[in-house]
Amino acid sequence: MIKLYADDTNLFIFNQDITTLSITANEYLSHLSQWFVANKLSLNLDKTCLVTFGTQRQYKFDIKFGTVKITNVDHCKYLGVYIDRDLKWTEHINQLYKKMSNYAGIFYKIRQRLVDVI
Repeated sequence: MIKLYADDTNLFIFNQDITTLSITANEYLSHLSQWFVANKLSLNLDKTCLVTFGTQRQYKFDIKFGTVKITNVDHCKYLGVYIDRDLKWTEHINQLYKKMSNYAGIFYKIRQRLVDVI
């Protein structure tokens, strides 16, 4: 299943058999690669990743887009939300914590200016 949103393209493939999953993923990516070429589009392979969910996620996939192997990662960003392979939201919470810490630091530094304006 392909999901498109603005400039994001996501491919979701479901199967309980690891071998079938790998073959299906490579077939879809081959078709997707041809579609990108036919429509004169490019894919940012630096932002392209693979996350495997389920009990057999330790299996090492060899999935390629064209000739480039896609990196298998522990988490990925999907529409601004970090999803980790265990669905525990640890990475998303860590990213939010970093952002909030940065904002708190900025507000701490400009607090007197804000008080002076009020």
